[in-house]
Amino acid sequence: MTAKKILIILYLAAFIGGIFLCSKMLSNIDRMSPQKIIYFKDAAGYIMAEPNENSMKLLELDKGDKLELVSEGDEWYKVINGPFEGYVKRKSISENPSKD
Repeated sequence: MTAKKILIILYLAAFIGGIFLCSKMLSNIDRMSPQKIIYFKDAAGYIMAEPNENSMKLLELDKGDKLELVSEGDEWYKVINGPFEGYVKRKSISENPSKD
């Protein structure tokens, strides 16, 4: 293989890698925009992987923990806390921080 062919292959690999990275960044762009901040109001609870109580627990929450609201459902809110994205019961959420 000639040096020219090797350079072309390396260039194409870098180009394809760049396209892949850009597509990953664009798929997460909604997480970069400011979200509505809500607060966990129960004494303790969890961010769940799915919107049901039998789902895997992703992160333990304490009263007053700040969450970013992604979407609202009838019984569950989809939220983000740091790297964790999951679901919290709607009745466990307040729009105001705890005063305790």
